Amino acid sequence: MKLDRLPSVAKDMIRIAVVAAVALAVSACASTDTVMALVPRTDMIHRPALDTPAEAELGDTIVEKAKFTTYDGLVLKNQLLF
Repeated sequence: MKLDRLPSVAKDMIRIAVVAAVALAVSACASTDTVMALVPRTDMIHRPALDTPAEAELGDTIVEKAKFTTYDGLVLKNQLLF
């Protein structure tokens, strides 16, 4: 099949399909099997502390309750000493 006989829309679609296939092949080859799942640390925030009296003025936040989740940005296999 010669590309000269196809309309320009079909040529563009073929080019897009080839680029997508190449991108998929390159990204699949770049992945590793040693990816480690990072476990998040979750903390609950209660302000003011539970079962303690608190004072507030007009416009102040009286009660705050939140779930705070943090992830390690970098996992090191060896400890760094400075």
